[in-house]
Amino acid sequence: MRKTTFVHSLCCGLGFLYLVLAGVTSPLAHTQETAPAMPSDPKALMLLAAKINGLTGDDVKPWRLKASLHTFTPSTSLREEENKQGKYEELWVGGGKFKQTYSDEEYSQNVYGTPNGSFVTGGLHLVLGEVRQLSEFFDPAAYLHQYVEGHNPEFDPAGAGVGESACLLTVSDRPKDSKREPLVYRFCFDSSLRLVRFSINGNDDFLILFRKPLSFNGLAIPTEVELRRHGIVRMLAQLESLEAAEPIEESELHPPADAVPDETNPPVFAMPTKVNISAGAAVGMLNEAYQPVYPLDAKAAHVQGTVVLDAEISKEGRIETLRIISGPAMLQQAALDAVRNWIYRPYLLNDVPVEVRTTINVIFKLEDDSHGKN
Repeated sequence: MRKTTFVHSLCCGLGFLYLVLAGVTSPLAHTQETAPAMPSDPKALMLLAAKINGLTGDDVKPWRLKASLHTFTPSTSLREEENKQGKYEELWVGGGKFKQTYSDEEYSQNVYGTPNGSFVTGGLHLVLGEVRQLSEFFDPAAYLHQYVEGHNPEFDPAGAGVGESACLLTVSDRPKDSKREPLVYRFCFDSSLRLVRFSINGNDDFLILFRKPLSFNGLAIPTEVELRRHGIVRMLAQLESLEAAEPIEESELHPPADAVPDETNPPVFAMPTKVNISAGAAVGMLNEAYQPVYPLDAKAAHVQGTVVLDAEISKEGRIETLRIISGPAMLQQAALDAVRNWIYRPYLLNDVPVEVRTTINVIFKLEDDSHGKN
């Protein structure tokens, strides 16, 4: 698997797709090829599918790829900047050599793959973990290889969905002393063994849909990719062009002098350790709250209003960090003093406690010297 990195947030408009081959631009053709025989052994099916789906391999010639992307902000996120449009480009040569470019309206980042590891220029702007393996959205074999070696896939007893001919299941490795249930990965293929769906623990947790495949050098490449988390669309990716890349200027692949080693390559499907939730959702988790003491000087000055805090809550439900976002200066310390002692129920993701980041609104009212929260 190629080493990839995080990007800030990118995005795409949907339109016509074009395939550039041997210097000639033509519409991307989504032709239906003769279906291969469907192996009866699950592992044999996975290995054959890994040869059909993808862009990389010992016998694959160099290529250039361009795609447009659209990442969407989840409703519980505190970061509106996650909703972005941008571009992704890649030059792949093989032997660990590649160049990837991520860009949006604010940032641009290059990743250079070399036999000695990956190097980055332009800085790392980490917002959406979903795009950390962006290059592999158009190279589904990366997922297949990752879960076929050392695993024993089985046919999905639930069967395939519409447009799918077979689905396979594999189970993640877990330490023997782990109390967490292993993750279940599902791969679904059409009659030509093209990967059309990949999910974790069912479609609600993590789902990738691979659509409108085309044939490039005998390999099946999706031209549209949609990623969902917990049923919410987080990213749309659309292939704009794919072409043979010969001849190649070797200088294009050399990292510049200001490139730094890429040390950000976490597993594609690692469980998140922290999630963002809305202020309303956090109120529903509150077990124990202490009312703030209305400052006497603020009362005398008839100061009232809402203090908004940015909070990080531990897996055990206790406040770890607090930061003032806004609110009257005379009321801020009273809000901090009260909220830092609040206790919440642990937030569970797949039945596993995780850290939480949220906002907390502390309201001070003078009408009846009351104060509260929402």
